[in-house]
Amino acid sequence: MSVWRKSCWCLVVLGIFLVLISFASEVSGVRINEVMYHPNNTIQCSDDYCEYVEIYNDGSEEINLMGWKLCNNEVLEGYYNRTDDLIYLNTTFVLQPGFYAIITDDDSSGTEVYNKFNVSNNSIALHIDGAAMCTGGLSNDGEETTLWNNSNYLMFNLTYNVSIGANGDGKSLQFYNGTWQSCTPTPGYANNCSTTTQNTTNQTNPPAGSAEIYLELEYEDEVQNGEEFEVEVKAYYLEDEDYDIKVYVTSEEDTIISETYDETDDDWSSSNYYINEIVSGPGNKTVTFKLRIDSGYEDFKGEAKINAKIRKNGGSAIDDVTADIEILEKEEDGDEGGSSTTSTTATTQTSTTTSSSSNSTNSSTDEIVKLNTKKQENIKTSGGKVLYRSKAEYFKDYGIYGFAFVCIIIIIVLLIKP
Repeated sequence: MSVWRKSCWCLVVLGIFLVLISFASEVSGVRINEVMYHPNNTIQCSDDYCEYVEIYNDGSEEINLMGWKLCNNEVLEGYYNRTDDLIYLNTTFVLQPGFYAIITDDDSSGTEVYNKFNVSNNSIALHIDGAAMCTGGLSNDGEETTLWNNSNYLMFNLTYNVSIGANGDGKSLQFYNGTWQSCTPTPGYANNCSTTTQNTTNQTNPPAGSAEIYLELEYEDEVQNGEEFEVEVKAYYLEDEDYDIKVYVTSEEDTIISETYDETDDDWSSSNYYINEIVSGPGNKTVTFKLRIDSGYEDFKGEAKINAKIRKNGGSAIDDVTADIEILEKEEDGDEGGSSTTSTTATTQTSTTTSSSSNSTNSSTDEIVKLNTKKQENIKTSGGKVLYRSKAEYFKDYGIYGFAFVCIIIIIVLLIKP
């Protein structure tokens, strides 16, 4: 065989291998994305009813979850509501790319996850065919949690422990930026552990069993004077009514210094006024407001307050929230850039004194943020220890060595072959 022909064969082998590597990097997968293993019994509910596991399709193809298992328990459609012992949202097993599924307990105990957490309406509801998830429920001391496909192939393996956090403090374990972290629960939504929590005025999360209307705010904790910015208002436990909401920024002297954009009128107006019928119940809803600092306060900079109030249409305020925000000096014309900001969440409930944060997006018009839809990453703790290495990562990390070995063997065979 000529040297030219041998070289061609080597190039063919190289091309095939590169195609395989490219394919491996595109391999779709479903992973465990969030684990609520030890809910807070005061602000949420007990382990028996508020545990859940969120899984996420980080690939580019839809996945049918029929016959899949969490640990040794097969997952079934829908969730069993503990209050009325009825099954809800038993609509599909198909998990689309970039979407989430929430796995809860079976019908023997039922779940309160959908009553105690702001679960995305776009997530798939599943429950296990067994008495409790994994080893008699998700262990508060840590355990191995596995996800198996309908061919009994291990798709994901997570071993968690209390050192990572989320041990009864109301937070959950979430995979974020390549590590497992303790963050505010986000069932059915993109994880975002970069949020910071602002103290609110006489407000907190609702106690377990409460059905009172309350608000949460999510916003950037630093905004530029002269620039528009958005504030997400999350309203919980709404009745079957229309509601008005107003969001406004005040100075230290309690002067309203912001304007709000009214999409109905397509105009900016003083934030002192409610936007009428901006959201309707029942359930939990999220609405986004666009604000800016009033041009009459273009020289304002420093600490301020972000406020929100909700009322039934035309009625008196039902709940309000106040939190801190920093107004940065207005940039001169021609200046570039801006400041880096961090996302902030403030939570409210009347007549109490603490706060918590949330990372939910609009539950009525959810925008699903896809995480690593074209790539699977190694799973690490915040300390850098690898808990799980995906097949694609193994291929990319060690495949080149296998390729080199195969090429050497082929070249030797070609050279010594008569």
